[in-house]
Amino acid sequence: YKQRKEPLPERFEGRPDWWWRLQQKVVSGLGHFNFKNILKKSEFSKSKSTFASATQLADIKKSDLPSRRIVAGVIVEVKERTSKNGKFANVTIDSNSDLIHITFWAGEWLNVRQQITENKGGILIVEGKVQFDDFKHKTNIINTDIKSKIQIL
Repeated sequence: YKQRKEPLPERFEGRPDWWWRLQQKVVSGLGHFNFKNILKKSEFSKSKSTFASATQLADIKKSDLPSRRIVAGVIVEVKERTSKNGKFANVTIDSNSDLIHITFWAGEWLNVRQQITENKGGILIVEGKVQFDDFKHKTNIINTDIKSKIQIL
């Protein structure tokens, strides 16, 4: 084994623990992030919305929808699609080995497209509207809207 002396990618400067957890996830498929701690140091630290893990998101009852939540995870898939209203995307994040599906509708997608596609494998934090997806996933998903915020770490 030979240690490399290359610097960490710029976005991980000052956060080497995140870099190594992401590498562990790539190699072994395992890697746990404390997203609540990450949120405390992010742009979402003063948000009124509540953080939801994938399990907590799935447990929100249909009668409590729509509501707003913050979710976080590693970007694992980005599928861009076209509708009559323009391009939109379905983004899947891995939140400690559970998948969360996020839909970025046309207006929001145009604003964040480059940021998200260039940072696949990075940590995405999104505040959006929780809605039940009757169509594809049969679970609660996050839909972005004009009030949504995102941050990529």
